[in-house]
Amino acid sequence: MERFKSLTVLILLNTILGFGIPVYADGDSGFDCGPKPDLAPPPQHAFHDLFRVLDLTDDQKAQLKSWHEEQAQQNHDRIDAQRKAQREMHELITEDTIDEASIRAIAVELADAQAESAIAHAHFMQQVRSMLTSEQFEKLQEIEKERRERMEKLPPILHR
Repeated sequence: MERFKSLTVLILLNTILGFGIPVYADGDSGFDCGPKPDLAPPPQHAFHDLFRVLDLTDDQKAQLKSWHEEQAQQNHDRIDAQRKAQREMHELITEDTIDEASIRAIAVELADAQAESAIAHAHFMQQVRSMLTSEQFEKLQEIEKERRERMEKLPPILHR
């Protein structure tokens, strides 16, 4: 029983620390936490930077923009679902009484929403990779490797 309580506390702490502050589409949590570490560019600039760094052709830019626009509403819906579940989780864990079943149910919703986002991102990246030349693909791999290395240097709470 004590082990179960410890595990529950760890899950709740992870939820509070990992999901407690909503992150808006521009990567800003809404709180001024001082200078931001060197992270990947905010999403609204990511495509323009990708266009520039990978030296995409006009056709590639148009295709990438089209794919992104096709997914925009679904991405918005997935983000809304995650935020809703985060708010519900926060409300549940700050209640006077603990409703373990509800907390577990919301934790499953959060995990499902995150999985859907990850799967959608993987499909999008597969589309992007399929249209790149071998040189562009190598550059993209280099950019992803540099981003992973920067992320590894950050405290775990800042990973996104």
